[in-house]
Amino acid sequence: MRIAMLAAVAAMTVASAAAADPMASAYNNTVTITYPNGAMTKMHIDADGSYVAKAPDGSTAKGAWKIENGTTCFTQTEPAPPAGTPANCSPTVEHKVGETWTAPGPNGSTLNVSIVAGRWGQATRLEVQRRWRRTSWPVQLGPPRSATFSAPLGPKGARLRRPAPARRPPGR
Repeated sequence: MRIAMLAAVAAMTVASAAAADPMASAYNNTVTITYPNGAMTKMHIDADGSYVAKAPDGSTAKGAWKIENGTTCFTQTEPAPPAGTPANCSPTVEHKVGETWTAPGPNGSTLNVSIVAGRWGQATRLEVQRRWRRTSWPVQLGPPRSATFSAPLGPKGARLRRPAPARRPPGR
């Protein structure tokens, strides 16, 4: 039910000033819907007419959306909604990345909705670099500085000796 409601909220609230595509501000970004209890739903809206929503309980819903006559409709396809469930349709309203606004929620509650730059679950290049720096070990090439190599080592770590110089027989 929450996922269906978030689709309705997104339909009612997400759009941009671009006349060619009123949903362009949502592409490659995350629409976040925060409920009064602090739970947050995150939603990706794609240009191909599909969407993915992740509910506060971790469940994921997928579906399709379309705009007709100034109305945006979201239809959930996975998991399949109960039979006879209509698409969630609302007027398309203009909003930009970084904006936060309120929208009516279930049972008369008020939801906070915003468009956040970037997508959840996709680390930015800076985040990847920070994560790598925290987990990588310093690279040290060559032998440790404290080791001294006075003689080469043979099998099982035994030091190799140089052969003694050949002795000349006496008198020659």
